[in-house]
Amino acid sequence: SYVAGGKNLVAEGPAPNFWRAPTENDFGNDMHIRCAMWHHFGDELELQTLVPVQSGDHTMLLAEYIHPGNGSNYTVSYHFNDRGEVLVQASFRPSKNNFPEVPRFGMRLVLPSGMDSLEYFGRGPHENYIDRNHSAMVGLYRSTVDEQYVPYISTGECGNRTEVRWLVLKDDRGYGLKVRGGPLVDFSALHYSQEELDREQRDGTHTTDLEKSEKVFLNVDWKQMGVGGDNAWGARTHAEYTLRAVPMQYSYLLSPVFPR
Repeated sequence: SYVAGGKNLVAEGPAPNFWRAPTENDFGNDMHIRCAMWHHFGDELELQTLVPVQSGDHTMLLAEYIHPGNGSNYTVSYHFNDRGEVLVQASFRPSKNNFPEVPRFGMRLVLPSGMDSLEYFGRGPHENYIDRNHSAMVGLYRSTVDEQYVPYISTGECGNRTEVRWLVLKDDRGYGLKVRGGPLVDFSALHYSQEELDREQRDGTHTTDLEKSEKVFLNVDWKQMGVGGDNAWGARTHAEYTLRAVPMQYSYLLSPVFPR
């Protein structure tokens, strides 16, 4: 958890995430089969070392993980300063060069109920992906978490925003969490978990089957691969918008927000 000023701002996470709830296009090109190794990859990582380092008024926590099935390396460091901010730096190094493409490289957090007010500076106002963002202009946008959900008939990944400089989620009293990209991140903020949207993991397959949570499920990603589907359904993502399984790293800064 992440507590500032007596307010719990993060209930769970950040946790590594390499998956997305498959879209109709993903099912059409068998992404859910081809890339299945990434589905639970983040959960399967095993902690090898956890090292705290104190330097003046700064504290760093360095954690190194190994995937038990293939030996790939994942490292994350948390740098804490005296302003209550946390710099998160994550890196991934695959053990082989023939892994399938990665649906996303990022982290997910769960925020407490009530953090529904959203403001961000990035591409919008509608959802966008790296191969679907030319119509989404970079700007300052205000919205709510409810408005981020896109009610496709069949459930799947939705609500992503690209090239985001920063975002703020707040409750109705003005307490909140700010995420600043280093320099850019993708994000989504929904009242539905990745598992809830993943129709392979649940009985229902349609928007009307979803069970809304009061919590906020926040993805902060380096990138998510494009959605493809140039032939209306099923075409794979173009190579330039595909995340190859190569060494990757990114960072972002978490900051508390207090009422003015």
